[in-house]
Amino acid sequence: MMHTLRPGLLLAAGVLLGLTGVASGQEAAPPASVWYYKVEGQADHEFDTDINSGGSFDVTRSKLGASATYLKSERDSIGVGLRVARWDYGFDGTTGFGGLDPWDTVNELSFGVPYRWGPTEHIDVLLVAAVQSRWESGADMSDGVTGNMLAAVSYRVSDSFSIGPGFGINSQLDDSAQIFPYLLFDWQITDNLTLASRGATRAVDGPQVALSWQASPKFSLTFGAGYEDLRFRMDDSGPAPDGVAEESGWPLYLSASWGGRGGLEVFGFAGYKVSGSLQFQDKDGVSVATANYDPTPFLGGGLRLRW
Repeated sequence: MMHTLRPGLLLAAGVLLGLTGVASGQEAAPPASVWYYKVEGQADHEFDTDINSGGSFDVTRSKLGASATYLKSERDSIGVGLRVARWDYGFDGTTGFGGLDPWDTVNELSFGVPYRWGPTEHIDVLLVAAVQSRWESGADMSDGVTGNMLAAVSYRVSDSFSIGPGFGINSQLDDSAQIFPYLLFDWQITDNLTLASRGATRAVDGPQVALSWQASPKFSLTFGAGYEDLRFRMDDSGPAPDGVAEESGWPLYLSASWGGRGGLEVFGFAGYKVSGSLQFQDKDGVSVATANYDPTPFLGGGLRLRW
């Protein structure tokens, strides 16, 4: 069976924290109010790159997410988050992995419930439960369902720095569940400069570390590095009917955004995936093909509305 060790901050933590709008340090908490809403949409393109075993591929991604959070205070909240996403792959070539043309369009539907609690002045507790499905068009959505649970405790060392451990339980398609550690931290280096761990965001669909500069009340720049991993159910007509496929990679990016904490925000990003891999197995868990792909640039943007 295909076992992939997710390094460091694992994907489940990253995607779910990003989906529900809860992550360590990526956004200042909004003023306390009864309800806080967010809708965000984006598209990006990863340019054609060579596969080491033969052929090439590119991918265009589109995502739409929405969340609603009930705020009892800035440190006590519960919410719901929903995300739909689509990855459109284009494989090319007559030999190797590209010649297999193993999959084309991958879909995602995710739903999560985050809970945040500040029991003391220095301690914050985060709990997230979620369910998601990832499946290739032509497969059944129910065959791509997995579940995840996350828990973390963050300690406020000072007004400018907090850090804490967490763990997650992540079920996997046609594989045993994983229990893994991860780390939340948030360092306010200056009034305008922050280094923090993050969940999935615009440029990286997975856990990451980001350095953010708030250049003005409306304009910000972020440089980050992270890890992505897409694992999904294949359809019943390709080279591994009803099997499981996976793409992973390590992207670097620069992101810019314009807009206030409330209202409309416009953002764009560009980056470079420095390495990545592709693999898939059949429905019995036997590996069919594995390959690495060359570094490749990506470019994207989108809109966010908050109220």
